[in-house]
Amino acid sequence: MPLRSLKCEKCGKPFETYAARGRFCSRSCFLKRQLAGSIWKNESNGYWYIQFGRKNKRLLHRYLTNAKPGQVVHHIDGNKENNSLSNLQILKGGQSEHIKMHNPVLARWAKRRAAASS
Repeated sequence: MPLRSLKCEKCGKPFETYAARGRFCSRSCFLKRQLAGSIWKNESNGYWYIQFGRKNKRLLHRYLTNAKPGQVVHHIDGNKENNSLSNLQILKGGQSEHIKMHNPVLARWAKRRAAASS
């Protein structure tokens, strides 16, 4: 395989490599690029993810709101692709409140049940 001249994707420094897919001039540039975070969409569930390093990935809407484990983040307009902070809301009532927001039949049932018990 012939020696190829390339430009590092992280620092822009020219380098030469025999590798077929060389993209970085050094391991250091490779790791810095990985830690910068990459964002992609999971086509099976429609949510966007952000990845730091090799194994640390999070849902983008949870990362943007700093949601703690157990907290539910709601997309106000119902669009999973709209991750603007004005469209994200952390629900205090947890998953049960979230289900009621998306299922009006359950919301009416919960109101009737609460009224009957008081």
